[in-house]
Amino acid sequence: MLKDLADHRENGFEAVVAYNEAFGQYNYPVDNRWHVSGQLSFNKTVSKVTGIGNGYDYTPLVGFRGINRAVVKGAPLGAIVGSSYRRDAEGRVIVGADGFPLVDNTPKVIGNPIPDFVMKHSLGLSWRRIRFNLDLQYQRGGQVWNGTQAALDYYGRSAVSAQWRNTRDYIFKGVKEDGHVNDIPVAFNDPVAPLEQNRWVRYGVAGVAEQYIQDADHTRVNNVSLGYERKVFRATGFKITAYARNLLLWTAYDGNDPQQELMGIKGGNGLDFFNLPSTKNFGVTCSITL
Repeated sequence: MLKDLADHRENGFEAVVAYNEAFGQYNYPVDNRWHVSGQLSFNKTVSKVTGIGNGYDYTPLVGFRGINRAVVKGAPLGAIVGSSYRRDAEGRVIVGADGFPLVDNTPKVIGNPIPDFVMKHSLGLSWRRIRFNLDLQYQRGGQVWNGTQAALDYYGRSAVSAQWRNTRDYIFKGVKEDGHVNDIPVAFNDPVAPLEQNRWVRYGVAGVAEQYIQDADHTRVNNVSLGYERKVFRATGFKITAYARNLLLWTAYDGNDPQQELMGIKGGNGLDFFNLPSTKNFGVTCSITL
């Protein structure tokens, strides 16, 4: 059944600067000059749900029951919604009688997958019959729920759980339910206590969703290519190009590619639960003009 759930507004702008320059002397019939061309773009988008039908606030768009991207009035369209720690009026985490933070399972907006801005730069260099191209992308902002890390913590298969599992006498920062500063020491993995009381098992496979929200800033080499083109006659010739796509990625995100979509579902970026890594492509193209 199709429903008109909400109204939303999306504002943004894109600025583009292009350049093309040649350096050196032109010697007929071969052009010995260096040609430099490029394009720099800056893109920013702001999204907000401005109105929503009765009973449809927090409607999931993609994800799981406890963590998803949803329609929430006043938030960006597709904001990340999930569980969080219980907090008092001053925003301090509330710690239970056993010394561990308490969980608020009421869905809340805990992240925004939409980046603050995206910059792209395309550079082209050519000399005689050789041409080199490089495409770069930089994204600032945006967030991802690292559910892969949460699940690995739960099963004790992560580097984090290996490093911290023998921790004892740890005091979580926050306040007790009576408002006093927490001073209860705990062991993350007490062999005497039931497994369900383990530091990570107690919060379930997905953990406390808020804890696994991470920044998605990244710089990516989208494309690198090197080609050679030659004219045999005026209207005939050939061109051969070697290329590599999605070659390198530098990111603040602890998981794989922060732009990968959950289970390949369109709009599933921002949620990572054992997402497949992005692929690199290498190849050679050849064209002949007759």
